[in-house]
Amino acid sequence: MAYSKQVRARNRSARAFLQKEFGLAKHYKAMIEDASITMLPEDRAYKCRVVAAAQRTINCMPLEKQKFIRAALVDVHKSAEAISADLNIAVGTYYNWRKEVLQIFGRFLGVL
Repeated sequence: MAYSKQVRARNRSARAFLQKEFGLAKHYKAMIEDASITMLPEDRAYKCRVVAAAQRTINCMPLEKQKFIRAALVDVHKSAEAISADLNIAVGTYYNWRKEVLQIFGRFLGVL
């Protein structure tokens, strides 16, 4: 019983981390391209990895899921229900797609 709670908590925190990093990829890309911003080499390398993983994730998805990624993970201003209604998908599909996209992103990033 306690083990399954720990696994669920770990999965929830990993999902939250990946979702935030995916959303920050747009800002990381702008930081990398701005020559006036100085970063440590490790920070620049990590940000480059995040941006590359986000681009690979988007590029390997069909068009319908690319629209979902932009709505749900990049421009996060709506609820799951509103995004589902906009894309004409069920709320359950929204959560399944989010889980799938974040797993692929995590694999490309090298954390899963």
